[in-house]
Amino acid sequence: NTKPVSQILNMTNGQLIGKNVQLSINVDDSNFSNYIFEYAMVGNIINPVWTKILTGNSKGQFATTFDSSGLTGLYQFRVRAIDNSGNEAVDIRELIFDNQPPEVQIIEPSNNIYTNQLFNLVGTVLDLDLHLQSANWSYKGPDDSQFIPITTINNGNLFQAEFNPISKNGEYIFKLIASDLAQNITEKSIMV
Repeated sequence: NTKPVSQILNMTNGQLIGKNVQLSINVDDSNFSNYIFEYAMVGNIINPVWTKILTGNSKGQFATTFDSSGLTGLYQFRVRAIDNSGNEAVDIRELIFDNQPPEVQIIEPSNNIYTNQLFNLVGTVLDLDLHLQSANWSYKGPDDSQFIPITTINNGNLFQAEFNPISKNGEYIFKLIASDLAQNITEKSIMV
């Protein structure tokens, strides 16, 4: 008696996941009975609570889109394949879920100020899950069809840039956009 085939196909241990992920498994055996694909939070839990994602009694490859918007932290995913003789094969992956977008705050300048002088753009970005990928300032002037990047200097949680007003009068929108490795994005804007 050999164990059935049990594989999680598209996930690697330690992979960082955002809101939705496509999950794929493969189960196979000539004497196949059933499979269970499930997940549980990893931690100091003696008896983890497993939540079923997919179950079935046919062999093959199966896929589903998994909504992980309520998950944050480390989770185990496992697929168990069982044959009619009671042999069981298990494949397990540990994934890190980050559904918390970075927090962005604009410190200066104040919204709706009027100026024709050089001024600083200062904002803070905090990513509680410590997966911050980037944070950058950009602007859009009265004649611009899209936002234009501004060289941004990172000093810890501070993200700064200088802006020298262009000779064209009018309203300018400034945005500080932050994204983390799980593709969570936050942006704040002001008008000058």
